[in-house]
Amino acid sequence: MSVKPFDETEALEAVDQIVGKSQYVNYISRQAYKSIEDALKKSLERSRVVIPVTDPARVILRGTTFQMLLDGIRNYVGPDEHKKLLRMLGEEIGESFGHALIETLKQKGRLPKTSKTILVVWSIFDSSARWGDITVDRFDETRKRAEIRVSKNFLTSGYEHDRHRHCSFFEGYIMGVTNQAFMEWGRWVKEWYPSSNTLLCESIMETQKNENCIFSMKFKEEELTGACDRLVEAIKMHDNGKWEESVKLSSESLETALKEKVDWINGKFSFSRALNVFPKVAVTLPSSDQAIKFNKFAGEVARHKLGRAVTDEDSHAFVVFARRFITELEEIRLGERLRSIRTD
Repeated sequence: MSVKPFDETEALEAVDQIVGKSQYVNYISRQAYKSIEDALKKSLERSRVVIPVTDPARVILRGTTFQMLLDGIRNYVGPDEHKKLLRMLGEEIGESFGHALIETLKQKGRLPKTSKTILVVWSIFDSSARWGDITVDRFDETRKRAEIRVSKNFLTSGYEHDRHRHCSFFEGYIMGVTNQAFMEWGRWVKEWYPSSNTLLCESIMETQKNENCIFSMKFKEEELTGACDRLVEAIKMHDNGKWEESVKLSSESLETALKEKVDWINGKFSFSRALNVFPKVAVTLPSSDQAIKFNKFAGEVARHKLGRAVTDEDSHAFVVFARRFITELEEIRLGERLRSIRTD
């Protein structure tokens, strides 16, 4: 298939050509609803909040219904945990759509020329889905900064006080879309523009809270390139139904991320020893226990000791965790502290 690059000035035309003016609203709505339903069912399985199992293609989720659900969660877990939970869920849901967005562009042979173009295309999709009127107010690739404006945010609509109580969801969602789309696009665009840099969202914060929501983003250049390469391949295998191969590649992405992060130079690689670097330099790695469990699971798969077939759910869970683990490592700065233990 031939590929036709485009920039942000052609984004609306490109979206219309890709899925049609009347189709992309339903497309993004199905993607978003399915992701929200799955994520909330998993995260709230111990609570009294019940998520109905329905066909996303046949359901319209009202904004007020979603707000009632989120308010119920907030009352159940408390404001602080609610904020953390929503950000985590938003990031996972955003990653799912970031992947779907790049896959759609690939299938249609429309290649965004720049990182900003991707964000503009995303803003068109989600604005059309009535998540709000989303615009990319500023994108400075040199300074690695951006601002996203969301007016008529469906998460704040109708509230008279504490209107932005659920906006941590949008923080996570924007970060997830950005990181996943940039990571996959970064491998694709290099086929035509080899000098292109792959950026990742290092931080995001809602900095203006009134009628509009302003989300300020800070980017950095991708550090764990080898790990991201393997993760993208793992996602491809998952999409193709090759669950076991996807698990193996996700495991390789975890190991490669650790090797790259701690600059492994001690001969034969040991996953547990690499993880032990972090407490030695007084750095907390929240996902280390889960990383050990996933690494053990991958070892059982590789040795055919699992005792059952690898499933779609296994593959998906590993991809989601590997993505979170790599993001977590990208945010950690080791620097001089790492060099100080080289003689250990």
